[in-house]
Amino acid sequence: MRDVLARANLSGRDAAERLGTVILEEARVRGDRWATAMMLVLTAGLRLWSGETEEAVVAAGEADAIFAGGSEATIVPL
Repeated sequence: MRDVLARANLSGRDAAERLGTVILEEARVRGDRWATAMMLVLTAGLRLWSGETEEAVVAAGEADAIFAGGSEATIVPL
């Protein structure tokens, strides 16, 4: 995977976001709630670091709902 990211000339943040997006989608397809929530935590951190606070709050809120196991957890693409 490192070679693929290096050839694509991605920065660390861009690479993390691309890889996290792929893993997030795979986790959603598998119905793996824990992995989905963890990738949403990663997404929230990346968004927050980039200054995209509203998007960070949405991703973090979705992760929190999944971790809490509440019925309000709706998994939607970001």
